[in-house]
Amino acid sequence: MDDWAHEVRMLIWATLLEGSLPRSEELAHLRTLWAVRESLSEQSRLALRVCLACARLAQDGTAGLREELRIFLAYYLSRDGSAPIANLPEPRSAQELTLEWLRGREPSWEEIFKIFGRTANPDRVRKLLHEQLEQLGG
Repeated sequence: MDDWAHEVRMLIWATLLEGSLPRSEELAHLRTLWAVRESLSEQSRLALRVCLACARLAQDGTAGLREELRIFLAYYLSRDGSAPIANLPEPRSAQELTLEWLRGREPSWEEIFKIFGRTANPDRVRKLLHEQLEQLGG
């Protein structure tokens, strides 16, 4: 079950990172996983909760907020504890940014802002995500 949860999260993360909204079937998978979250490992359950909160925030937010969420996610997802994948080309813009490139690289906020060609207020996104997390509960 954790493998399926990981696969669904990666689909959602990739979709949000490209600035799109998750498809209805992806959201249905997220909701199904959330309903059976007790069968997941604690780590998978926590990651699912954050993913679901981000998906909700993207759905409910404006285009500007979704762009700020993308910037936040680029920073957040780069810090998953994985080793970076070697020999991937540096993204020149947000459209070239991928989960594979971000993995384990831990770029600074300034580096992420450069990729996106703009700055953002990560505290605003954190606050809104925290509200979504509170609504989800445990």
